[in-house]
Amino acid sequence: MTSGKSHKQVGSVGAVLGLLAVPLLVLALAAQPGRAFPVQSATTASSPASPEEEGAGGEQSPRTIPRIVLGTQTATPGVNVVIALYYTPAQGVELRSLVVEVEWVSKHLQFVRSQRGIAAEMIGANVDSKVTGTRTDSELRERSTLRIDASVVEENPKRGLPEGLLAYLTFRVSPDAQPFAIELRPTLISALDISSPARKIAEAEMENGKVGVELPGLPPYVTCFFFTH
Repeated sequence: MTSGKSHKQVGSVGAVLGLLAVPLLVLALAAQPGRAFPVQSATTASSPASPEEEGAGGEQSPRTIPRIVLGTQTATPGVNVVIALYYTPAQGVELRSLVVEVEWVSKHLQFVRSQRGIAAEMIGANVDSKVTGTRTDSELRERSTLRIDASVVEENPKRGLPEGLLAYLTFRVSPDAQPFAIELRPTLISALDISSPARKIAEAEMENGKVGVELPGLPPYVTCFFFTH
């Protein structure tokens, strides 16, 4: 009787070890380099990524319209401040001429002059600027408008205005100015490409610039108060 029970116990242990041997063998083989096993997932397969999603982590989408960006600078009362004007063309579209107007609250910020930027100098482009008018808005604030004309010199150019720094715009902060932040708001007036006859470009992405005025010697938190009230 004892011998029979012993054989049954041995058989039960052997069955258990046999069941354990299968997953242990799979784990051991999976651990070997270069060996892979298909794994069935309980989740459903994901749908293919859309073109927008595929581009999110890769290269940027081609630019379809030109872009104009004005820089941001900080100054103190009574000094000049220089704002950069940057230009980025649309892909496959080169411009022979570009006209932009910039509007700003001008009581304590007067336009002085403009100079060609590096991109304009590379091809000898013309960059002219002048204040075309001053008006009073609904809040009785004086606003001025600056017109900037950039153009290629050649009559039938093979290339247009290049990407980069197109112009430097110099403004003077009045000596009695208090801490403030004034936006410089650009608007596209006209643009022509280098094709013949020239094609008009009616739309562009515009990014505002800003001039911040800080009083020397004031703690930062005081300046922040004036900027936000």
